[in-house]
Amino acid sequence: MDQCDKTIINPIEDLSIISLSNILSIEDEKKRNRILRSFEPHEKADDDLKDFWENKAVDYQMEGISSTHLCLNTKMEVMGFFSLAIKSVDIKSFSKEHKEKIYPSLKDKKPRFMAYYLLGQLCKSKKLISSNSYSIGRYLVDSALEKMKEAKKIIGGSIAMVDAINNESIIKMYEDMAFLKLNENKSTKKTVKMIKYLLDD
Repeated sequence: MDQCDKTIINPIEDLSIISLSNILSIEDEKKRNRILRSFEPHEKADDDLKDFWENKAVDYQMEGISSTHLCLNTKMEVMGFFSLAIKSVDIKSFSKEHKEKIYPSLKDKKPRFMAYYLLGQLCKSKKLISSNSYSIGRYLVDSALEKMKEAKKIIGGSIAMVDAINNESIIKMYEDMAFLKLNENKSTKKTVKMIKYLLDD
């Protein structure tokens, strides 16, 4: 794979996780465009996901707003993607238990605001057969968490957050991966805010 760092491999599907930056750096414009245009969002993808992929992913990558990572098969077709960003959250509303997990060594003076890793966008390709759909979703989340752990070693950080689609099977997938529902009042009918403590790993 020219100019692509193969960092995470799924031996069953033979998929690779590649940074969008690596694809954008390919000098052959036809090859670069062919890769990017190979992605067809899953039919259940909402308009926000489609808009992000079609109109924002490249600009956000170049401007440093977020970092998008592509899931490629051996034909260099995009089978899915996820985006990561660094955000800040006011932990005043967090429960005492949550605060202790985030700052276990700070007993009295805990910071009010904390940076966290946001799993902002995640989408699978419509080319994936239904039997692979759940496992590919989990593979993308696992890959996103690995990227967060790599960043944690360099700049710190202890929590990952996602606004999960309020769907029973999706919520269960995140719960099976040790994500917890944060606060019911932080969620909406469309999404559920969930958190994972990277300190646990």
